[in-house]
Amino acid sequence: MRTKAVTVSLLLIAIVTFFVIRSCSDDEPVRVIDARVDYSDTTTDKPVTGRVHLSQPETLEGHDTVLVAMAIEGVRNKKNGDPFLQFEAEAAAPVRNRAMLGEAEDVYHEIQRWRLTNIRWHNALFRDLASEECWELISERGVISKFGRLQTITISDETHRKTGSEPVSLLAFFVTLSDTNGDERLTEWDSRVCIVTDGDGRNPRAITPADAHVLSASFDQEHGLFWLQVARDTDNDGAFTGFDDVAPMMFDPLTDLKARPVISDEARDAASARFVSK
Repeated sequence: MRTKAVTVSLLLIAIVTFFVIRSCSDDEPVRVIDARVDYSDTTTDKPVTGRVHLSQPETLEGHDTVLVAMAIEGVRNKKNGDPFLQFEAEAAAPVRNRAMLGEAEDVYHEIQRWRLTNIRWHNALFRDLASEECWELISERGVISKFGRLQTITISDETHRKTGSEPVSLLAFFVTLSDTNGDERLTEWDSRVCIVTDGDGRNPRAITPADAHVLSASFDQEHGLFWLQVARDTDNDGAFTGFDDVAPMMFDPLTDLKARPVISDEARDAASARFVSK
């Protein structure tokens, strides 16, 4: 009888522990997983069919603002699929350290952590938790396919662990707004601009040309600059493909309003003249 009581007690403890662990797990899904549901095809002149899905709020460290991603989902299109879900090669973002407390036994390093991830949103919404103000990243139909954030963190050279951090200083979004190839859809073949905001999601501004396609962005901590690879429709076919020219641009978040070419047109033309026939 005692053995049976012990067994029942252990079973109850196991059940309770299971649900406690599940309630604390970071792996719990934040949306219903259904293979029949996919991101809706984004047309330019017709209503986008589907339902609105708002993501779990994401805290922007050091600010009273949270970010909520908005996506429109519908029935999976097995024929075409979603072009923005295709794999894109990420440019390696250089991360350089500099000593902050060289005289201390445990040296610390300050690192500008830059993370850029593939996403699929139709907009990004922000809410100020203090004032309850809400606003949008974009005020027109578009597709956001990459999201990045810049934040200064401090790493202990002795323990190799983060010991502190500054507020998020900048957010970046790769956004398709224009149907440049004229197929009445917003796809990966259309122009894509880089929109940056302050670390709290305010002051959004496009820093790359509207008629170009930004491919990647990396942060150079030593110079405090963003390097962006940007394609232009140099063969004038309305689409951005592997046949178009790609050139680097630079953006200084402290002083620049727009990204600017790293190499001038004159310098490029002079260097390429001996190789390219007129």
